[in-house]
Amino acid sequence: MVIEIYPRILTGPLVKSSCIGRTQIPERLRASLTAEQFEQVCGSEDALDAALSALEMDRNRDSFASLPVPSVGESLEGVIWDPQWTVRT
Repeated sequence: MVIEIYPRILTGPLVKSSCIGRTQIPERLRASLTAEQFEQVCGSEDALDAALSALEMDRNRDSFASLPVPSVGESLEGVIWDPQWTVRT
């Protein structure tokens, strides 16, 4: 299985280009990090995107088994996974 993620869905309105802005990650994800991990995650935009994507995927790992089979068009173009989905129509 391949999951396509648009990290901006996970970060909300924080300013990723700002060192201070990157510290404003959602509490639901920040609570999963040690102080050292938090410092590393906030070190760059790429680190923030990668870490938040991994944490959110881990939080929602049980839901992956129930994702619908993509349509032919979706298989060609792809669908961006959103952890807020409960059922895709």
